[in-house]
Formats: sequence, C-alpha cells, structure tokens
Amino acid sequence: MRRFNPIYLFGFLGAILLFSCEQEISNKPNDTGRFVKFFGGTQTDEGFDAIELSGGGFAGVGSTESFGAGGSDVFLIITDENGNQLSDFITFGDTLDDIGRSIIEKPDGNFIIVGDFTDPTNGDVDIWFLEVNSMGMEVSSIEIGTPGFEERGYSVAATSDGGYILSGTKKPNSSTDIDSYVIKLDASGAIEWENDDALLNFTDNAASEIIETLDGDFVYSSTSQRDSSALLTDMRLTSLNGIGQPNWNFFFGENNRNEIASSVAGGSGTIYSVGSSVDPGSGNSDVYLIRTTTSGTQLGEVITLDFGDTDLGKAVGELRDGNIAVASESFTTVLNGNDIFLTKVNGFGDQLWDQPLIIGGEGDDIASKVFEASDGGVVVFGTISFSGNPMMLLFKTDKNGNLAE
Repeated sequence: MRRFNPIYLFGFLGAILLFSCEQEISNKPNDTGRFVKFFGGTQTDEGFDAIELSGGGFAGVGSTESFGAGGSDVFLIITDENGNQLSDFITFGDTLDDIGRSIIEKPDGNFIIVGDFTDPTNGDVDIWFLEVNSMGMEVSSIEIGTPGFEERGYSVAATSDGGYILSGTKKPNSSTDIDSYVIKLDASGAIEWENDDALLNFTDNAASEIIETLDGDFVYSSTSQRDSSALLTDMRLTSLNGIGQPNWNFFFGENNRNEIASSVAGGSGTIYSVGSSVDPGSGNSDVYLIRTTTSGTQLGEVITLDFGDTDLGKAVGELRDGNIAVASESFTTVLNGNDIFLTKVNGFGDQLWDQPLIIGGEGDDIASKVFEASDGGVVVFGTISFSGNPMMLLFKTDKNGNLAE
C-alpha cells in the first residue's frame, strides 16, 4: 500500500519570473544558481507543507500524480540546506487519491505526516496519520474516520504533553455540510478527544494550521457562512481548551464581502490570521491580515494588502524580529495567471521591503507555507505551474527579500 519510489527528479526548461529584479530567468529548474527548486514529473504534483529540519535542510509534503500507485499519492521530498534533493522521490498511497497536507519532525528525527487516505475497497475518505523515518520508510499508519463520513486532515502540530493536535474537516457522505474537525491524540496516536463542530449551525472549512498557545489552548481559523446570509462568509478564529471545549469564537468580515481564511501562525502572545476579502460582485480581492491576542481580542486595524485586482492571502509566518511574512497569490498580466507574492510587513501593515518578491510560472501558482529559517531567511513552499504542468516549489530569500543564492 505504501511505496518508496526510486524515481529521480524530472527536469525540464521553465521560466521563472522574478519581478524583484525585473528580469526573466530561463534555465533548468534545479540549476539556476539560486534557491528556487522544483520537484515533480509530467503530471500534477502539489506542495502543501514544509519544515526546516533540526539537523539542517528541509522536508516538504504534498501530492503527486506523476509517481506512486495511482490516483494521487502522498509525496515527500527531503533536501539539504540549499534545497538540493537528498532522497529519491518518496510516495505513500494506494490506487485512489491520497494526499499529504502537513508535516512535523519528531525529536527522534522521524516525520509525522497528516492528510487523506481513500480506501480503494469502498471509496471512503479518512484522515491519514503517518509516521515515517528520516530515510522515508513508513513506521506506522493510522486512518481516522467514521463510516458514512468524509474526513480530511489539514494540519498537525506536536503538543506540550508529547501528543499531537490535528485539524481538518468532517462531513456526511450524503451532505455538503462541512464542519471543522479537531482531534487530540496521545503520543501513541490514540484519540484522547475530538470536536467536530466547535460552533453549531455554521458550515465551515478548517483550512488553516492549528497551533498550541503557551497556556495550552488550541487555535485555528476557518471560513464560516454567516447566520444571517448563507451567501457571504467570514473568517472565523476559534480557540479550544485542553479537553476540546470551545473557549471562544470570533468572526471577522465586512457585510458586503466574502472573507476566506487560509492560514494562522503565532501563539507566543499574538496570533496572525491571513486570508482574502473578496467583492462578490466584481471578484476583486485583497489580502486580509488580522492580529489578535491569544484570548481573541483584535489588535489594531485589519491589515489589507492590495497588489492588483486579485490578491489572495495564502500563508503567514511570525518572524523573530516581531514582523510578519505574508505569502499571497496575485494576478499578473505577464503570463496571465496568479503568481506568488512574498512580502514582509510590520504590525501596522507597512511593507518593509521596497517591493514584494514575485515568482511565477506559466499558469496559476500557489503559496501554501511561509516560515523563517534558522539563518533569518524566509522560506516559501507551494506549487508552480509550467504550461499546465504543476510541480512542487521550494524557494528561499535572505532577510531582505532577495532570492538566496
């Protein structure tokens, strides 16, 4: 069912658009002399989450249709500190669609990967909790699900008690009514508690990371339909206590726009939530960034970033200097698609780089994760598309927003 695939990187010529230096670079994907790396093959390969490893280097997880057993499979890549691939491509899955959406490193060097597993016998979709060693070999596998329901895993974090907290979604197979789904596991992977509806009578989608605050609570963001109008949505920030009971829910949004949640970071005292604010009439959108305390109190005004008509906030990372890295998708006319915009802002929303770093292929490109590396650089992980061929993307800048060598 789970396979280690000795298939090497598929290389081809591609265009990388770097607006930060107003030039176009065309070269082999992993031979540019810069920290811009692509991973994949001839089909759809997507990147969803990445981490810096304790011993140096990076690991990223997503899905692949180019390799594996069929459908999509969990796709794991391991690199050195310069983003150069150390392992052959590693996949896990069966013949239907299996996806890896979140990865963490354990103290022993193993990885925990969370995503979805589709049972080939009946098509049921369950949350997949995988432990993999540093060589990419499966250690254990747990499927979390209830017959008659579709459960998907979006995020995993280690908890202060040695266990794990997972966020995802749950819905009946016969319904489109999606609820956020949070599961607490002990160190062995046994379920301690679960919460599949922190606020009743709302349809929501927990698409963000889940984080543990210093006081032992858990916070995540989601997109929720408003009680007064099912046609509009708000960004919702939710806190659960240590036994899975809701502490609070707060909604952020404007009455005539759709707010869509994407990512949450922080937990040391300030929580950063990023998403999009969309005009349903024109389709124009701005990046929407909210700062709150760990008790949910909003700090300052909502920060909006406007790079053009279509701006979608996708990932946020708290930096050690107290500022914020924001990765978004914005439409550009050069290649007629959404490209990745990376910018650094302070707590007032002022952009600290003269202009965002922009990277794009010949189609829509997606930023899924942004975080600060140990050397102060900023790392972005996601998906880049060349002529309809999506590939995993890993790139890194220095602390000033210049693409790292």
